[in-house]
Amino acid sequence: MKTKRIIATLLLASAAACAAAEANGFRTVKDIPYYPDDILSQADALKKERCRLDVRIPEGFTNFPVVVWYHGGGLVHGRRGGYCQICRNPANGIGGVSVGYRFVSEVTPADTIGDAAAALAWTLKHIAEYGGDPKKVFVSGSSGGGYLTAMVGMDPKWLAPYGFKPTDLAGLMPETGQMTKHFNVRKYTGDTDSQFLSKIDAFAPLAHAAANLPPICILVGEPEIDWLCRAEENRLLYASLKALGHRDVEYHAFPGRRHGTMSYDAGPAELEFVRRHVQQIDGSWTPTGNKVLDTLEDYVSKGRIAGVVSVLSDDRYNVKFDCAGWADMEKKIPMRPDTLFAIFSMSKTFLGAALMVAIDEGKISLDDEIAKYLPEFADIKVEEKGADGKVQLVPPKRPLKIRDLVTHTSGSSCAIPIYKRDLPLREAARQMAATPLKTQPGEAFRYGNAGIDAAAAALEVATGMPYEKWLYTKITDPLGMKDTSFTPNGKQLPRLVKAYTSDDKGLRPASDRCAGQLVFPWKKKVYPCAAAGLFSTPQDMIRFSQMLAHHGEWKGRQIISRKTFDEVFSVKQTPEGVTQPYCVGSWLYDDWFGHEGAMRTDQRANLKTGHSRVFFIQTENKAGPAFFALKKDWNAVCDEVQGTPPFNPGN
Repeated sequence: MKTKRIIATLLLASAAACAAAEANGFRTVKDIPYYPDDILSQADALKKERCRLDVRIPEGFTNFPVVVWYHGGGLVHGRRGGYCQICRNPANGIGGVSVGYRFVSEVTPADTIGDAAAALAWTLKHIAEYGGDPKKVFVSGSSGGGYLTAMVGMDPKWLAPYGFKPTDLAGLMPETGQMTKHFNVRKYTGDTDSQFLSKIDAFAPLAHAAANLPPICILVGEPEIDWLCRAEENRLLYASLKALGHRDVEYHAFPGRRHGTMSYDAGPAELEFVRRHVQQIDGSWTPTGNKVLDTLEDYVSKGRIAGVVSVLSDDRYNVKFDCAGWADMEKKIPMRPDTLFAIFSMSKTFLGAALMVAIDEGKISLDDEIAKYLPEFADIKVEEKGADGKVQLVPPKRPLKIRDLVTHTSGSSCAIPIYKRDLPLREAARQMAATPLKTQPGEAFRYGNAGIDAAAAALEVATGMPYEKWLYTKITDPLGMKDTSFTPNGKQLPRLVKAYTSDDKGLRPASDRCAGQLVFPWKKKVYPCAAAGLFSTPQDMIRFSQMLAHHGEWKGRQIISRKTFDEVFSVKQTPEGVTQPYCVGSWLYDDWFGHEGAMRTDQRANLKTGHSRVFFIQTENKAGPAFFALKKDWNAVCDEVQGTPPFNPGN
């Protein structure tokens, strides 16, 4: 069956390949009027000229799915001729319908939406004549077109005159559409209020949210740089649909993409959405809803955890956020992609990344002796038992190196707790240098924080820059990680999560020493702690994880050179006799590269497939059985959803 070729083809071709395929792989029928002849015979010139559509037919396919596309332009300009991204590669086997319509500046808003509905009804009635399957009609559009998609696909009044209803559609894919009443609908009906004063009435898609709607894939740009309020309106629609019981809705926000460019990244998510629902229609797939969110919400609804955020990314930077439960149960503040967490030992991987940039710039090497940068280490001693059984201090067999510090193989027993952050990095290094080593350098693995902080102190000397400034300049700023820092500011603190237990004995605020890091203002002056001091958000962390999954590159920008990443950062750096698979500030299990934090935040990047996953929860360091059960279930469903080999997180 040729439709199966649709299922097998998951990747979009490059723009050049698409352009070449256009000439060979499609047949296009243009300028088809979509209103019946009896209506057009009485229509004015504008309706006769504008209310037409083009049909793009993928050659060699039958019963193919079709995406009806409404162009953008604020409902006041633009023209037909464009198609959804996934209709531009003939190998996908997806047909397209490009719709022209009259603008709200020319006719009434009801006429504009009515045009969109008439074109959609025409497609449902006639697409079989062109080889398409009327059961596989999807609807999409960008900006104003996204608004039209939602209106005709959610409010049943628009399709009803033609004998159709929203559930006759295979799915909706609005791209950054306005989900409140469109500002130009308001403008051309005499509303002079600001376009950013959201209003909801019959002309707002949000007013028509319901459980019995077709599958919906909501797509927006990065919330901070998309059209003002647009991502938030779409997120509200997503939350409303979920709350009302809609079981097949998903939300995608594309980092680094603005209102006018997010369509370029939407293709893979849309292709996967269409693929799944074509399989459902053909009877080869059973819908299961959002498996990740269902897993998270199961633990929340049973009172086993307070709240959690999951973020998944594929190798094309398409991101899926799933938030369940509460960031603050008492204040009823829900978990969000921008909820702020203390990430503790996940900070170690950031130290590793910062070191890699310095290695790229020739400022430091893992083989450098630490005393080159921190002279206090020149006289460090090792504890050894003498022939009489007494402990004596002897010189190390070889000098300590940077590699020893960042792989926990220095032999140091210096214990600087993760919650003790009132030490400057150099002072932490001096304390380590004053503490005798328990084993010879490079001979044993002793996990701790002092070596990481000492390495950061050495990095400060090598770069001539405070560690936090180097980290921000070289890593977090280029990645657009606006909420990642050692000291959250006044605007960020209201988004700070509250930690709760996970011991299945009733949810209670966490009370261990780690939880003290979430209590502001701090009683003492706090300094950057490279080993465990960072705060971050899920939407920030996925960017870092994507960079790791792409071997130092993020959306075309090389943060760390591929050579340094592959040969230094992401390879096991512990000595041969040490079994722990530790790299430079990070673990490596199979192809998964990442680190967990003391209060159980986690990120992993798959170096082979390019996938990333972020798991943000805030529970006690000695987490309870609910946490471990959820983490196991979450990883299993992520493996299924992402199509990656089973993740073995080690011990």
